Amino acid sequence: MKYRTYLRSQILADVANVQRDPMLKYFMMIPVILAVVVRLLVPIVREAFIDQFDLADYYTLIMSYFFILMLPMLFGVIIGFMLLDEKDQGTLLALQVSPLSMSRYVMYRLSLPMLLSFLSLYIVFPIVNFYTIDFVSLTLISLVGAFWAPILGLILPTVANNKVEGFALMKGIGGLFIAPIAAWFVPLPYEYLFAIFPNYWPMKAFWVVDQGGNPLPFVLVGIVANLIVIQVILKFFNRKVFS
Repeated sequence: MKYRTYLRSQILADVANVQRDPMLKYFMMIPVILAVVVRLLVPIVREAFIDQFDLADYYTLIMSYFFILMLPMLFGVIIGFMLLDEKDQGTLLALQVSPLSMSRYVMYRLSLPMLLSFLSLYIVFPIVNFYTIDFVSLTLISLVGAFWAPILGLILPTVANNKVEGFALMKGIGGLFIAPIAAWFVPLPYEYLFAIFPNYWPMKAFWVVDQGGNPLPFVLVGIVANLIVIQVILKFFNRKVFS
C-alpha cells in the first residue's frame, strides 16, 4: 500500500514538474506540432518540386526520421533531464530510504518514456494522414522503437553531471543518435553496419513493412539488442549515481 501511494504521488509530482517547466511542457507538445507541420508542408513541398522529383518516393524516409526515430529521442530527453534534475537535487539518493525501492523507481522512470513513445505513433500517424500503415505493423514498430527512449534517458544522467552538460552532450553526439537514417541510402549487406545502433531496428522494421515484407524478425532482434544496451547502460548509471 505504501508503495502504491508513493508511486501515485510520484506520478502527480512528475505531472506538476512538466507543467512548471516551460521546456518540458514544450517537449510534450512537439509530437502533435511536428505531425501537423509535416502534414501541411510535405504536400506543398511535393507540389513545388514535382517537376524535379516526386517527394512521395521519400515518404517512408520522412516518416521514419521524424516519428520512428525522433519521437523516442524526444521522450528520452525529457526523462533524461528530469533524472539530471533529481540527481542535482539529491532526490535519487533520498529515494534509497523511501518506500519506493530504487529498482522499482528506475523501472517506473524507464517505462514512462517507453509508454509515451509507444502511444505517440498512434496519434501522429492519423494526423499526418498521407502515409498509411496497418495496425499490427504499427504496433510492432512502436514496441521496438519505444526502447530507444529509456536508452537515451539513461545516457544523459550517466554521462552528464547537470543540465548544462546535458545540453552540451546532446549537441556533441546528437549526430550519432540520428546516424541510422543513413542506412536508407546504403545497399545491403553494408546497411547492416548500422545495426550497432539500437534505433536502427525500428526504422528497418518500418522500411521492411513499406516493401511488403515481414517486420517481426527485425522487431524481435531489435528488442533483444535494445534490452542488452539498457542493461549495460543501467550498470554505469547505478555506479555513477549510487556509488
